Amino acid sequence: MDTGRRLAAFAASVGLSFSFGQCRMDADDQLRPAAGKGVEGPPHLPWRSAASVASFLRSAGELGARVVTVVEEAVACCGGDVNGGFVGSFMEEMKRYSAIWDSLEAGFPMQGAARGVVEKLILGPMIAGSVSRAYRRREEGGEEREGWAEWMEEVGFGTVGLSFFNLCQSRLLLGLFNDGYRVQEEGSNKLVFCWKNCRLLSASVWSAPALESMAVSSFSW
Repeated sequence: MDTGRRLAAFAASVGLSFSFGQCRMDADDQLRPAAGKGVEGPPHLPWRSAASVASFLRSAGELGARVVTVVEEAVACCGGDVNGGFVGSFMEEMKRYSAIWDSLEAGFPMQGAARGVVEKLILGPMIAGSVSRAYRRREEGGEEREGWAEWMEEVGFGTVGLSFFNLCQSRLLLGLFNDGYRVQEEGSNKLVFCWKNCRLLSASVWSAPALESMAVSSFSW
């Protein structure tokens, strides 16, 4: 698919060994990596239930992964309170996606085909999912988890520390694009990708536990 080709081309341009594969959740919210094949479609995979999260984490053991990198949306774009009710959550998401649209201007022409694909297949479902989660929290009185770290730690994943070289390398790569992008450290195993002062995405690195030690049945959504 186009995403894989773009990532492979970029990796080759900076001398990195890279391969790309994609799996989708089945209708029952299970990820079955043994049957996974490269498929056409958007790379964004919205988690529909606690079962889908548990299935994804279990698959790391099934694949024999030693290191797992998790890329996720930042919980709070500009330091806001995501548990401040529906209005507070909605305003925080509006700040986030306004910043994302601003960042797109730096790399994608307004009328370009790639821009249209990103907006329709990736950002559209992400926005709908964000509003749905904020509404569901209001109805159910639940609170947002602080990202994937809580899930990872619950099932025995360990943090993998990042070095000063990793930080410098990420900043060097961002410097190839636009001055508005920056990266900051958070904890020992996470880098946060920002557009100006707004946190957009984070990448954290984890060591996978043995499959038999994963207590995946304890998840709540």
